[in-house]
Amino acid sequence: MPLSPRVGPQELPNRPVPACGDWDRMSTSTGASTRAVKRNSSVSSGDALLPPVSGGQRARARLVDSPIDVEALRAETGHDSCGAVTLFVGTARDHHGGRAVTGLAYSAYRRMALASLERITRELEDEVPGLRLGIVHRLGDVPVGEASVAIAAASPHREAAFSAARTALERLKHETPIWKRETYADGSSAWREEEPLVEA
Repeated sequence: MPLSPRVGPQELPNRPVPACGDWDRMSTSTGASTRAVKRNSSVSSGDALLPPVSGGQRARARLVDSPIDVEALRAETGHDSCGAVTLFVGTARDHHGGRAVTGLAYSAYRRMALASLERITRELEDEVPGLRLGIVHRLGDVPVGEASVAIAAASPHREAAFSAARTALERLKHETPIWKRETYADGSSAWREEEPLVEA
């Protein structure tokens, strides 16, 4: 995954790290040395400030190869300022088109897929004041009944949370390079196009 562009160098000797949106921590780089710093920490002249690339407050987008921890996603997305948390969990069903399905398998171009998920969360959060969004998509084999994707949207008001979760799923289906293969009870399999949630 590519690093975010450098912000700096900042000529801020013994000055606090500036607040940058929702980022509570950043990194500094001086030559080959990089260290994590928190808000209000002091940085030295010549340090370059690097915004977090994943795992910070604004980067609640992940690709995983194991079962999705839905409760962890809900907990990290929710906030005391939010009066509503909408949670969507997409699971592998046991049938499609009149055929018995035994499981799904997802593959992706990881670098592009993660960048797409991060862009979706960032853009939707930027559109709605107070919105916090998280998306986790599972790759590899997903047995029937287990989650393949989870989206959590937290907002001061429920309407924005409902709308953001639905929009995030629709955008994921159209914009993110993740592919699904269904395996059937007769041993055959087929790549599936994702159905849109709404008519084009």
